[in-house]
Amino acid sequence: MNLTPAHLTQETFQNLKGILLYGSNANIHGFLQWALEFYLCKPFAHQWVHLEESHFATNSQSYLEQDLFSTSLEKRCLSIDAVSGRNLVFWKDLFAESFDPFIVLHAKGLKKSSPLTAWALAQQDIAVFPCYDTQELPLKRHIFQKTLLAHHINISSGSLESLLHTVSCEGWPHFLEKVTLLSNDKTPLDETLKALGSSDTKMQSLTELLIARNQKDIYRVFAQQKDISSCLQDLRYTMSFFSRLLSTQQSLLQGNSLEKILFSLSPPVFFKDMPLFKKALSLWSDKQIQRALALFSEAEINIKQSQNNFFWFLPIIKAIKK
Repeated sequence: MNLTPAHLTQETFQNLKGILLYGSNANIHGFLQWALEFYLCKPFAHQWVHLEESHFATNSQSYLEQDLFSTSLEKRCLSIDAVSGRNLVFWKDLFAESFDPFIVLHAKGLKKSSPLTAWALAQQDIAVFPCYDTQELPLKRHIFQKTLLAHHINISSGSLESLLHTVSCEGWPHFLEKVTLLSNDKTPLDETLKALGSSDTKMQSLTELLIARNQKDIYRVFAQQKDISSCLQDLRYTMSFFSRLLSTQQSLLQGNSLEKILFSLSPPVFFKDMPLFKKALSLWSDKQIQRALALFSEAEINIKQSQNNFFWFLPIIKAIKK
């Protein structure tokens, strides 16, 4: 069954067994995987397992192992990357026999004329979506609006069109998180969007610098900040990230599995940020994170009480020292 961007709704995916994503645009593949995990499949997707086709090379029946994938009590959605589509019989068996409620196949090198694509198009419970450049703009328009509405944020058509040309597929998850953190009844959405700007690069690099305790570059980044609203924006994002780190570290100490903890976090950790988040868990103890959050709060008070204080961010520099 062929899907257009307008068909990408939670109602549509509740009636599907899976989706085949073919085509060469890697950004669309990543964007759709995020949309599937955090919006389209959220009503029924309790866990996600990410694998590559090569996983099945030594044991083609491993998808029937309930300990690895789904169980009667815990359904897990399966995302498979680097799909070649060569063994059509295997993929037919996978969809027919696996315990997983939803399966995503990422086949970047596949074409519409391939046997796997043709078979999937003929199925009523398997969707097919082409990941080509021509799909990017209508896909962004639909997913941007739907995910904002899912967070109870309404946006005008003019603001939406502006976002389509300033925010990339890759940057949208972080942009959405920041909009959600900063939006309130007192601030018009257009003002929030203007304050956020069009780039996520600074926020991502700042997070990485904090995790790595790169004092010199952190000092440089904050020293260049002249706008108070941008300072608060950066700081609140940082505090949200470290709050999730603390919650995760404390749950791990209680014996919970990392996979279950990450699934229950709110706001969630986006799939492409998992390596960075896991790296932070290995570098920061729960006591260090608690200390850092207290110093971040001190920095926030400094901003609000003394807006002309050039050294408001010094508690953050103190927080990254072991």
